[in-house]
Amino acid sequence: MNVVINDQYNIGYICTKQQCDSGKADKIALRWVSPNQVQDYTYANLETSSNKIANALLNLGVNKGDRVVIFIPKSPELYFIFLGTIKIQAIACILFSAFGEEALLDRLKDSQAKILFTNKYLLHKIKAIWPNLPDLKKIIVVDADSNESDRILAYSGLVSQSSDAYQVPQTPPDVPSVLHYTSGSTGKPKGVLHVHRSVLSQTATFKNIFGIVDDDIYWCTADPGWVTGVSYGMIGPFSHGITQVNYGGKYDPEVWFTILQDEKVTVWYTAPTALRMLMQNSDVD
Repeated sequence: MNVVINDQYNIGYICTKQQCDSGKADKIALRWVSPNQVQDYTYANLETSSNKIANALLNLGVNKGDRVVIFIPKSPELYFIFLGTIKIQAIACILFSAFGEEALLDRLKDSQAKILFTNKYLLHKIKAIWPNLPDLKKIIVVDADSNESDRILAYSGLVSQSSDAYQVPQTPPDVPSVLHYTSGSTGKPKGVLHVHRSVLSQTATFKNIFGIVDDDIYWCTADPGWVTGVSYGMIGPFSHGITQVNYGGKYDPEVWFTILQDEKVTVWYTAPTALRMLMQNSDVD
């Protein structure tokens, strides 16, 4: 696959518009499996939903190079927000949704986050540390019905008022794209800034190491709050235009085995710990 066309390195563009233009607009990009339902999102859905986020962020005054933090559990909205953020050449930073206030404060303060996406359940953690975050201008709550204030906004309202058409600017290879943080196990967590040309190695490794082909059904269990969950749970599969399955519930061995069987997963990317846990709950020796 020719990932970069006409020197357009923008990861958001490559993962959405380029896939649509290559004839995959109606192909399922993301099959979202939750405890109560299964939802399919095509590459066309991924394109228009991320465009709405891009326009909403621009309307909020987000500029190239501004930091946008995503602090929500796995959900379809997380993918839209991530792709929409990097489309406008802002910098996306996904934080693990189980972080406590101290871990959040370290990362949010260091990143100089301007906008933060969260949900109602996690909002109290941000409110508790917000006085110590002078750069944080607005919080967007993905499951709120209405704005709480002029600084705490409902995602639904922003998206409904935004156009689903957006022209991604030409993005050179060294424009910053994603900010990842180290675990902090050996001191303060350290920010590692990636650039858009990382897509070249992410697509190459995804194809050559994972052995992906066009009709594969892929499942990555890694949380997007960690680098592997971004590189191989988002950028890798979407830049190759394949279908990936994702699960929105808690670990449940019966559910995991059912997903593998019913969704006919052909390439599964998971952790040794998860495999050991599944072996403990199976009849396989």
